[in-house]
Amino acid sequence: MNRSIALLFVLTLTFAAKGQEVIPHHFKRNEVATPLSIPQGANLESFVLPLGNYWQFHFDILNTDWKDLNYTAIHCDHNWKPSDLESTEYIQGFPNQLINTIENSFSTQVEYAHYQFQFPSDLMQAKLSGNYAIIVYEGNDWTDRSSWWLTYRVVLTEELVEIFPRVNASSYVSQRFTHHEIDFVVQHPNYSILNPINDFHISLLQNNCWNTSINFLKPRFVKNNELDFDYQSENNFQGGSEYRFFDIKNLAIQTSEVQSIIRNNKGYFVTLLPDLPMGAKAYQSERDINGLFLVKSDIASDSHLEAEYVYVQFFFQSPELKEGKVMIDIGQNSLDNEVYQLSYDSQLQGYRADILLKQGYYNYRYVLFDQYHPGGDLSYTEGNHFETENEYLIIAYNYERSLGYDRVVGFKRLYSRQ
Repeated sequence: MNRSIALLFVLTLTFAAKGQEVIPHHFKRNEVATPLSIPQGANLESFVLPLGNYWQFHFDILNTDWKDLNYTAIHCDHNWKPSDLESTEYIQGFPNQLINTIENSFSTQVEYAHYQFQFPSDLMQAKLSGNYAIIVYEGNDWTDRSSWWLTYRVVLTEELVEIFPRVNASSYVSQRFTHHEIDFVVQHPNYSILNPINDFHISLLQNNCWNTSINFLKPRFVKNNELDFDYQSENNFQGGSEYRFFDIKNLAIQTSEVQSIIRNNKGYFVTLLPDLPMGAKAYQSERDINGLFLVKSDIASDSHLEAEYVYVQFFFQSPELKEGKVMIDIGQNSLDNEVYQLSYDSQLQGYRADILLKQGYYNYRYVLFDQYHPGGDLSYTEGNHFETENEYLIIAYNYERSLGYDRVVGFKRLYSRQ
């Protein structure tokens, strides 16, 4: 056994001894900004692709001292705990790679280093479908969480079952005009599911968000080659409203959502117009991108390197909600990050936050967390409406007992209103 194989064997045993913990989505250090997983040929982030396709991963570190960072891809079960597989069972090639595409920002006031890598790649190809945790780490031991700089969750899928979904009004009368109920049927005439109650798992996501995902649904009825997931409450999502937005692609132009743009020797400072609670207002139709954001500078040839970092001031005008906290939902990891929590300003009678964001186009909304809504509530801050257009993802997993892993056997994307 050579030294590298021996080291890999020791690291595998070390991780197993620590226990298999859930790997979070977009964990990042404070120095890391704007992590993105963009599919080949796309402009917006997405984390689900058919097996054989690939992503370009991007992130910035807010200084220009280059780091020697590696990345690895860890196959996970449906609950994002590392699988029991060896890396050679799901990766063809090398299990980890050095990130060698690093460039400093060009002509920006806030300097940063931009890192980019690809998965799967010629040197690291995925052999199996499933959940993959992409871990960016420093040093030689990815199992040491203190070495982590960033994590992404991505899903590689197969088409072995067919999913027939529908978005209905909630079966609960009290939620009929405010919530979406996602019912669906899974048909598998050409694929054997031996134990659907124990081995078949579903994840439901609204607007690509793992924070509010619904998991562990079991089929209510099992028929010939058909699994029925027609629930009443377990598959309900708050409808919300269309996302608020702001556009800072061109810092020489003050768009309709922006109150002021100031530039000094520390950088750009953008103040947005005050936001009001929307809970008591009727539904308003607006086009949005369902909570995503686009990195873009209108005057740049490469926005990843030339877009500015801008201090954006948010203000949510509201009486103080003393038993809760107000967060800004503006990207995949925002609701897990204290940076995105607003502080109450008693003089201005509202909640305020100053957040450093990369230039572009953003969707955002305000979410209230309190003892009655530990998972977050939109009814006061944004309002809930059945008419709201949301994107839903249905991911179907089946545990392959002979192979020992959760296989992604089907995937469906649908919208509550076309």
